[in-house]
Amino acid sequence: MRKEGASKRARSGLEKLLKSDFLRKVAAISLNRGFVMGMGFLISVVLVRALGPEGRGLYVSAMSVAWIGIQLGNLGLHVPNTLLVARDRRSVARLTANSLVAGALIGGGGALAAGLCFILFPSWAPVQGWLLWMSLLWIPFGVIYYLFYNLLIGIQKVGAFVKIDSASKGIQFLVVCLLAVLFPARVEIFFGCGLALLVVGCAWQLWELRRHFQEPLRPAFDLYKGIFFHGFKAYGVALFAFLLVRIDVLIVKYLKGPEQTGYYSVAASLADIIPIVPSMIGVILFPKLSALTDSAERWKLVRGAIWITGLSLLPFMLLAFFLAGPAIELFYGAGFLPAARAFQLLVPGIYFLALQMVAIQFLKSEKIPMGILATWAGTVALNILLDLWLVPQYGIEGASVVSSACYFLIFLLNLGIIWSKAPVLEREARSSRVVERKWPSSLLGHQDD
Repeated sequence: MRKEGASKRARSGLEKLLKSDFLRKVAAISLNRGFVMGMGFLISVVLVRALGPEGRGLYVSAMSVAWIGIQLGNLGLHVPNTLLVARDRRSVARLTANSLVAGALIGGGGALAAGLCFILFPSWAPVQGWLLWMSLLWIPFGVIYYLFYNLLIGIQKVGAFVKIDSASKGIQFLVVCLLAVLFPARVEIFFGCGLALLVVGCAWQLWELRRHFQEPLRPAFDLYKGIFFHGFKAYGVALFAFLLVRIDVLIVKYLKGPEQTGYYSVAASLADIIPIVPSMIGVILFPKLSALTDSAERWKLVRGAIWITGLSLLPFMLLAFFLAGPAIELFYGAGFLPAARAFQLLVPGIYFLALQMVAIQFLKSEKIPMGILATWAGTVALNILLDLWLVPQYGIEGASVVSSACYFLIFLLNLGIIWSKAPVLEREARSSRVVERKWPSSLLGHQDD
């Protein structure tokens, strides 16, 4: 009887996770991300063939400027946006207006400030000319796209986002192929194509959100009262997480030049494919956790998701490790084989980073402790210091080893914090089950029921 009851309790978290609605949304958005990443991979192949390692390095450096600007410019508003709209769909119009203002004022203002800084200190700019200004223009539209995306997820309109994202990336692939055939290979032309499609995607998302407006499109920042600080802490976590993943590219660019950056960007782009499903599980999991009021139920749901993610991801990690060399040679050419070893060294760390993407949703739905910001900041600082030490000596392989070690470290640190915040009753229940297995019940002074 007791074993049967324990088994039922152990399955309860998984039963919640395996609800058909949840799986359907995870499957839809994961297939979308798989398609988008696949298109992105094919686009990168076309760019590599057209631009070579140096041109590819410049393209990735420009995208790094845009990505960092987007992470800095969203101020963590995606978290309160998702929480608020998941609890009250009537707020979708006001939150949409807030997102537009945030993109224009914060994203646009930050891009303008960065542009002035690069004018005063040209040597600081990772790229020059039109490529630099387009990368800065990407920032406000990228912030808006990111915030709109989270609103669509918050109101459970996964299909709308899947349609927009897939269509945008598919069109970009076709246009890039045409540009590679019809025009001389220039980084600015390919980058401008992506920027134009980003603007179109923002307009399309706004059209989809407009269908759910129940109020006028008017900013209302008072909605964030009492919840903004929570979002700001999530913003800090997301920013440090982004820096941990992307800062290596810029360090390699400064220390080793655009050619080595091109090799490393191939390894990094392949590594980005691995956490597709875990990141999408996290995206769908967060609004579901936000709607639950019981911490124990949240923890059971997250714990089940971690186990399923870890077990299902292992075979793909092994395949990725052993097929890296042949795949890179097939798609990118033998000239890019230096990227294979760098990718293999990234694989172990990426696995633990993917598990962390699922686990962190528990804290996002609860109350993010300040300690977790310290762990991320410290790990990013360690990553930078180790890169500055090892990249000059070992090149892109040194960058991969540093990243992989730091990904594993942040997983351990965050898991420790999450475990300390997990519901006490759930931990006691697990301890009780371990004791029951280790010691016969007669030694514990009672008989089985």
